Amino acid sequence: MSKEMKQKTLAKIRKHLGFSRKEFAELLEISLPSLKKYLEGDVVIPDKVMAKLQSLMKFEHSDSPLEGKVDFLRIRFKTFDYEAVIRRVLKLEGKPFVSLNHGQYAYDNIVQFNHIKVLYSSKDVDMGVLVELSGQGCRELEYYFEVEQSGRTWEDLLKDCFAFEKKYMALSSDVKHFLKFTRIDIALDERFLKKGNYDLLVLKEKREQGLLRTKSKSFKFIDSDSNGQSSGCSIYFGSRNSPIFLNFYEKDLEQSAKLDLPLEVVHDMYGFKNRYEVRMSDNQSDLFVREWFYQRENPVQKAITIINDKLHVFSKTKGQLHLDHDWYRLMGSYESSKFVVEPQEFIVGEKEYRWYAQIASARKYLEKLESITGERRLKMIDDEAEVSEAKRPELIYLAEQKGVKDFVL
Repeated sequence: MSKEMKQKTLAKIRKHLGFSRKEFAELLEISLPSLKKYLEGDVVIPDKVMAKLQSLMKFEHSDSPLEGKVDFLRIRFKTFDYEAVIRRVLKLEGKPFVSLNHGQYAYDNIVQFNHIKVLYSSKDVDMGVLVELSGQGCRELEYYFEVEQSGRTWEDLLKDCFAFEKKYMALSSDVKHFLKFTRIDIALDERFLKKGNYDLLVLKEKREQGLLRTKSKSFKFIDSDSNGQSSGCSIYFGSRNSPIFLNFYEKDLEQSAKLDLPLEVVHDMYGFKNRYEVRMSDNQSDLFVREWFYQRENPVQKAITIINDKLHVFSKTKGQLHLDHDWYRLMGSYESSKFVVEPQEFIVGEKEYRWYAQIASARKYLEKLESITGERRLKMIDDEAEVSEAKRPELIYLAEQKGVKDFVL
């Protein structure tokens, strides 16, 4: 291996594992001045140092690579023209965005299409327009990327954000910081393996043993249950107001309790075990997205690097401290992760059908009751019911899509 290749390898691994120069020097059992010389290319890195590095990095590739995706996104534009944002950035012109009768985050106006939300201020241009995509909103937008926007990608969306900023700034150069990505969450899912997955409880135990070192001041472990059924443990690093907030939890147990399904069914249907969430906000999220776009960095690898920077996990053998094999086979290998999309169509009426399924037995009971009493209160209620103003645009849009003529609400 050439001198330059050794230098690049050493620097790349240090950054990926999230160690400071001092910590990395201690791990390699060399002096800090020596490491600085190696990283800066002043001297050739000795073979024994590279051998030590290889021994630290001998992690088997995980049989369950982490699958990462955008799971929350907020983008702020300093403009009052929310319709231009919908048209030029989201490219959802013509969709039935419904105006809500309340505000949020000090914004006085909200329009929403399914789970895709656009908030805007009518008075403060610095607040401007805020696009908010929840996890479900991200999945729905990915559906429109794929089905209606010619295979558009997240990178294309970012490109359109910057193009919108550039055009606006050409007209209003006095506006500063026109575009900001105020929050982004990257969710990393560890797929379920029959032979076993990483046990999150081990992180709690290692912390108690002094084998987990973290830069986060706040650490919280919660082992919860729902109606006597375990809904899994969760571990939090940092606070929700921190620029970086980490949340690891047993997603399979959470979904099993939430959906009231046997754990085996959840594994068969969804295939996941643990979830590792990296939540970034304010300047940290803005920097993350800009580096993703301009430096063409893999967002999943970037998220893993943030996790590795925030916490280091060790094991001890015969009094010797070394990197924990099970943790770093998941978080340490470059080949153990990939960026994915999970497009999901929002089906009009699906939420209402699910709600109705919960009360259908009550209606059946009332029908039987009225067959005995002779009352007709159900019919009176049905006759007086009307589709809410908020739901009407959905039905009109669906009727147009399905080619239903003379549709009447």
